Amino acid sequence: MPLIFYVFILFVLLEVLSYYYIQYLSDFPIVRRTLFLGIFLHEFAHYLACKLTFAKVKEFRVGWNMGHVIHHRSKIPLVGDFFITLAPFLVGLVTFGLLFHWISGSSWNFWQTMFRSVTTQNWAEFLAQGASVLKRIPYVSWQFFFFIFATFNILATFVPSHQDYRNVFIAILLYMMISFFLPWFEPLNLLLFYLLLSANILIFLALLLFVIASTIKSIIFRSHG
Repeated sequence: MPLIFYVFILFVLLEVLSYYYIQYLSDFPIVRRTLFLGIFLHEFAHYLACKLTFAKVKEFRVGWNMGHVIHHRSKIPLVGDFFITLAPFLVGLVTFGLLFHWISGSSWNFWQTMFRSVTTQNWAEFLAQGASVLKRIPYVSWQFFFFIFATFNILATFVPSHQDYRNVFIAILLYMMISFFLPWFEPLNLLLFYLLLSANILIFLALLLFVIASTIKSIIFRSHG
């Protein structure tokens, strides 16, 4: 299967998981308020992309639970508007990738090996490589807790607004079409695969934590009722 299909599947999975991640947080208003940095990062990425593509910003606002950027169309036809839409995804993925490299000390060869094991369905190698990187993470340290806090915030940047969805999927489809005809897109596909796979793994963990928390909450309320 071409690499771009894996990238597309992971992207869709990331969007679905991000949506449910935010939905679970709705039951925990205090916890959701800790995502202020993620909301700011999402909106600031839009704002920065507007400035880079010469789109006039009418309003930039960030609150505890939501934010928005109101802007005119980019002066760069087509590409500018897509870049503004995709900016939070790009900024979020790059920020997360740097954080994961910092906390795990993983090398680029590690991710190449992980991708090769997925495409060849060598799950023994995949699990062995995954276990090796997990052993290197300092779980009992301030660095790890900072990483978790930052990750939960970064995950919030992957959730697009309703007006973002259409542009995002059009951009992804165009990217897929170009990838079929330009072989030099392969390194970029591999980079996106690495970032998206990492983000999906952590979203799964985030969802698992909030499912557990929701279950405990429902049990407590049921016992008091």
